[in-house]
Amino acid sequence: MDFWFFIAALLPLFIALLLFLTSLLLLIGVHKDLRLRELYLVFSAKFIVDGFTSLLVISVGALIFAGEWDDPAVPLISTMTFLSQNTLLLCESFDWWTATFKPVHFHHSSQTKRIVPYAVGCGTVVVSFFVLLALQIQIGFPMAWVGEEIITTLSFLIVLIALVTMLLILRNNPDSSYSQQITMHATACAILSLAPMAVVTVFSWLSNQGVVRTDQLLYTRQFALFSVLLHALLHSLNFLSRHSDIQTSIGRLVQPLCFFRNS
Repeated sequence: MDFWFFIAALLPLFIALLLFLTSLLLLIGVHKDLRLRELYLVFSAKFIVDGFTSLLVISVGALIFAGEWDDPAVPLISTMTFLSQNTLLLCESFDWWTATFKPVHFHHSSQTKRIVPYAVGCGTVVVSFFVLLALQIQIGFPMAWVGEEIITTLSFLIVLIALVTMLLILRNNPDSSYSQQITMHATACAILSLAPMAVVTVFSWLSNQGVVRTDQLLYTRQFALFSVLLHALLHSLNFLSRHSDIQTSIGRLVQPLCFFRNS
């Protein structure tokens, strides 16, 4: 395998494994305790989507390592990963928008109501992915029928809307107690999600015009996957660092493992 192909497959694969383990621990840590489940149910949507997309990226890495980098499933899985993560980010930004501009409604909404947009938005993307994948398997549904550039453009627009939403929140509430967190999220969104999505979107259109080679598009796509999943991982780690009750729950979860290792 070419060295750069190896790096292109390895980096997203490494981040995907870390994200999957982190999401699994957070999901179990939240749901093993009734009080935590009631407090952080809406965050479960993020952990589930993160786990799902990390598995998608792991499958892409497996295909590349198997020499199937030009398999039509690779762009399909990659672009739907972008769409899933960016839809999740958009849902989160709208959640923050509601908390900022409709605080009464936000604080009186149950966790179940707040999770509905996540379920609808991310659920639609996941269902669409499986439909397209089934078509790919059954009838050799080519990605060109949908257009990789169309899906990546949609993903770019979604993450752009999410960033604009965060910037509007900061503009209207620059001195709020959570402005520092929103600033951090907006900065990470711009650097780790929006910028890579802009590059991969441009490369997708250029590849469609025959200007960019397929392998160049692959490198760009893999870099974007690495960056987007890194953003998701940092977001989860930030959540973990700010919630001592989740840390305690996960600590109790991994304590038996530490006992067996020490013994």
